[in-house]
Amino acid sequence: LSPVIDDDAKKGKAIAAGSDARMPQTQQDDKVRYQLLLTGFSKQPGYFVFKLDSNRDSPMDMDELIREGAFQIVLKMNPYLAALHRLDTAISEDKSLDPVKDMIEGMIIGLPDPPTSPERARLENLLGLIALLQEDVELAEIRFRQAMASDRAFHLAKLNMAFVDLHYDRHDQAIAKVESIAQPWYWPATDNQLLLAAAHVIRGVALSTLGRKAEAV
Repeated sequence: LSPVIDDDAKKGKAIAAGSDARMPQTQQDDKVRYQLLLTGFSKQPGYFVFKLDSNRDSPMDMDELIREGAFQIVLKMNPYLAALHRLDTAISEDKSLDPVKDMIEGMIIGLPDPPTSPERARLENLLGLIALLQEDVELAEIRFRQAMASDRAFHLAKLNMAFVDLHYDRHDQAIAKVESIAQPWYWPATDNQLLLAAAHVIRGVALSTLGRKAEAV
């Protein structure tokens, strides 16, 4: 982490004086900009190096730059987790979801394009959730179907698609989707209790709407 000196004269003095001259300059200038150089390694991207440079017009302070650096590391090592964090932040701060949507769409474009891709499926599912939050059920259906096609074992996308089926009164289709996850009860497709509970709730709502209340209980 080091300050960015834009004035060529000051820059020359700092270079001539050595590294000890850098921090006094930082302390004297309230509008100093910082740059952060990050290096790392993970199995998926391998070694990576990138530099964050605070914007001259609206410079980030040191804490903001470090937080952004931490986000960029997570983005490099686990794009889905980073996207989920940005989405959660935008929702909690009541901000527009469009920047998050654009970021996720860019991630998908940058991924390899094999027929099956769990990573792509999870990002497509997030786009479906954003579409629901923006009250675009038609687009949400498209995104959830894409997620299901990208990873047929991704049960969360199937549950979300069943929810869309309920919205369009396709109750039989919703039941079929959730039963493929939660049935038979003695050998369900997943041991995730939250997913199983959601599946049973969707099934109960669909059965009750069809007048099959005894089965819904």
